[in-house]
Amino acid sequence: MSRLKKSRIRPSAAAISLSIILIVALCGMYLPRALRSLWKGDTIARHPIIPTSKVDTTIRKKAFFELHRLGLSVPQLTAKVNLSTEQQQIKEAMRHAWVGYKQSSWGGDILHPVTKTTSNWVVDGMGVTLIDSLDSLLIMGLDDEYEDGLRWVTTRVSEIRNGRTYSGFISIFETTIRVIGGLLSAFCLTADEDLLTHAEQVARMLLPAFKEGELPKGFINPRTGATKYYESGRVGRVSVADVGSVQLEFRLLSWLTGNSTYDRVATHSLDKLLFLLKDQQSHRMLAPHFITSKGLLLASSSYSVGGNTDSFYEYLLKQYLLSQKSEDFEIYLTTFTTFMKSIR
Repeated sequence: MSRLKKSRIRPSAAAISLSIILIVALCGMYLPRALRSLWKGDTIARHPIIPTSKVDTTIRKKAFFELHRLGLSVPQLTAKVNLSTEQQQIKEAMRHAWVGYKQSSWGGDILHPVTKTTSNWVVDGMGVTLIDSLDSLLIMGLDDEYEDGLRWVTTRVSEIRNGRTYSGFISIFETTIRVIGGLLSAFCLTADEDLLTHAEQVARMLLPAFKEGELPKGFINPRTGATKYYESGRVGRVSVADVGSVQLEFRLLSWLTGNSTYDRVATHSLDKLLFLLKDQQSHRMLAPHFITSKGLLLASSSYSVGGNTDSFYEYLLKQYLLSQKSEDFEIYLTTFTTFMKSIR
């Protein structure tokens, strides 16, 4: 099976979520009627595009294989495009970067190219840079490099099944957009089972952070289950981006696995946040950078469309688009529009 996908060197939350929306749009346009009826089948809560766990997961995965068989997948479409000189240079730059990562930081989270050293989120690393690069390798036609990365993921899947856990605090937000998002992007373009399996393994590690009160804590230690806020003390701070920038990945994971838990916890957090913003009538209708964990009171007088809030705004719009513009999701579009009008 040919394997390629969308381009990103150091992708942001926007790049990850945009790729997911593109994939969903292609599925809706090109899948045969029988598969399309599956896409619009049984629902959970107010999310009409997500089938329940009663729908056979095997059938759901066959939809992606069918997309590839029909020659309508993004990998096969992009493979037919002749690269310009500039595109070829970018491809070679990616190859160069990948070789450096493989030689100096294989499986590590962050490569420091000057010193050729590695920094890890957890002991021995989660492979953040590796996973976050898989779709770039795919779209650029770097198949051998992609296969190297896939083998690392396959090994990690087996290790976690055999009891391996990560030791150290990891960011809910960064892990979702880079690790889960990267794995789901690559899965949707290759249907490699280990990619989806590892995405769910990581998501399960994050779930305890969503069960402790009204809003998720920002960090979790998967080995111990301990969670923490940005600040220690009785009342911690929760970043608005943390609360409002995990829904695309968690919702897609629910659809792919048939497990509604991921969508439910992420949506519950976002709904609580939107209720808070409406109830508090926040300054000029913009979201504050941080909110408190206790009593859902505002914890910051700083408002912007920059760091700690930017992806929250973009995820509102993208959730509406991901829902195929469903009426059930119009609240997200309305909220996004209100925010954008306030900064004109």
